[in-house]
Amino acid sequence: MMLEEQLAKAIKEYNNSEYSKVISTLLLSDYEEEDFIVFYYLGLSYIKLGDYENGRENLEKYIDQDDNLLRIFQGRMLLAYASIQLEDYKDALVQLSRLTDAGYESAKLFSLIGYCYYKKKMIAKSIKYYRMAISIDPENANALNSLGYILADFKDNLKEAETYCRRALSIDVDNPAYLDSLGWVCLKNSKLPASLSFFNRALKISPENPIITSHLKELDKYRKFQ
Repeated sequence: MMLEEQLAKAIKEYNNSEYSKVISTLLLSDYEEEDFIVFYYLGLSYIKLGDYENGRENLEKYIDQDDNLLRIFQGRMLLAYASIQLEDYKDALVQLSRLTDAGYESAKLFSLIGYCYYKKKMIAKSIKYYRMAISIDPENANALNSLGYILADFKDNLKEAETYCRRALSIDVDNPAYLDSLGWVCLKNSKLPASLSFFNRALKISPENPIITSHLKELDKYRKFQ
């Protein structure tokens, strides 16, 4: 079977969410290093399966060979995502910065940059990029929630933090992360009954979530000193 036929088979398997089959089909195909589209689909499939090391390795082989702008954007975003999963925030920022340098703008892109800076404890830059994400997409619940949580966590502006978290929750009312964030904002703002209510709602939806559990413990400590 020629590479073109093998690739067509792999793409069909990918579209059917058969990611393990994609990898088998492509690894057994007659591809060369310049056949970058093979590495593209290998990278995507490995990441879909949660194998971020192999996903990143294959996308790195692909990324500088293609001239398709949409695929390059997706490839670099997935490279950054894989690096984030591997807690390599420096590399993730390298990939994301190459997109911004090329003139790309999107709420998702700016949110990922904001998240990386947050993990690197560069809070001012994190807040800046989350604000940029919201300026592009004011209904982006993830960016709204993340910005609200960060503002509350560092007590930058508790009133603004609560506004953002409430907006996020209004968009996705049963999201346990958003309920937890609003509970955290209320805790920081000494609204203890409201904090407990949001934490309990979050825990009911996500009972094994360690972050929610830790926040409830913080609330208990706070209440003992009241």
